[in-house]
Amino acid sequence: MPDIIFSYKLRNVIKTTNARMLSDINVLGTHANKKFAMQTIKHLLVIQNQEVLFFKYFREDRTWKMQLASKNKTEYRLRTTITSKDILNICPSFIQVSPSCILNIDYLESVENKTLRCILRSPFEHIEIYATQANVEKMRKGMLVI
Repeated sequence: MPDIIFSYKLRNVIKTTNARMLSDINVLGTHANKKFAMQTIKHLLVIQNQEVLFFKYFREDRTWKMQLASKNKTEYRLRTTITSKDILNICPSFIQVSPSCILNIDYLESVENKTLRCILRSPFEHIEIYATQANVEKMRKGMLVI
């Protein structure tokens, strides 16, 4: 009897491990146009990675807000249970530039050396986002810098 229970548990462990590996491969292989679902306060949004401009954390509300790059520049308040790790695990294009901001790197044009201001691509160049020195160093390590 104990062998049957062990065998059943081992089979479940193998299934979940394989499922995780396959989902990791899917995320890495197709992150450019991958759709994901994000639970907001009002509804469940199904969007593509490239539609997200940035996420910003508001201490007063203790929530993250998601800014889309659409024409109307809609901002959505996320559930309070969503953490920065949850957001960063959605897509490799989402990078943390400061403790309160996660940016879609596809919209980043440059980072000023002295002020660490993140300059975004047009038409978003007017948005003020500043990085921290530690996060800029992490970005440099993850990119090819010439």
